[in-house]
Amino acid sequence: MPRAPLPAELPTIRDAQGTAWTRWAEQDPDIEMRVVAPNVADPVGRRKFWCRIVTDCGDDPRLQTALAAYLSDFTMVASIRLPHEPATTKQYLMSTLSHVLYFHRRIRACDWHLMDHHSPVAAGGGGWRCCTRTTLMASW
Repeated sequence: MPRAPLPAELPTIRDAQGTAWTRWAEQDPDIEMRVVAPNVADPVGRRKFWCRIVTDCGDDPRLQTALAAYLSDFTMVASIRLPHEPATTKQYLMSTLSHVLYFHRRIRACDWHLMDHHSPVAAGGGGWRCCTRTTLMASW
């Protein structure tokens, strides 16, 4: 499993004022995120986020899986863009057109999950792992 401090040991996105992550906090209030090293611009495009859905979303495994897929996409674009332009005031409209996720186990989007992104280039490269503290839950 990737090494990272636990979510309780990290500041919330809202507390990380003055970083590129502040505006993410305002995009979707139903998502709680904690960024590992929010002020560090990793030259190889590695980003780690703890995140979870804070709204009660029931126990339907299909909904939980769909929400986990949404969480994977929510932070992916920042991981791709930031190594290439870490400090910007520009507004971007970016999206992923397709990505494949492999869910290795049943997942609950309301639990904390460590999203481990790796994007060494912005053209065609990428990687992602979603873990609990001890278990790989999903990947692409």
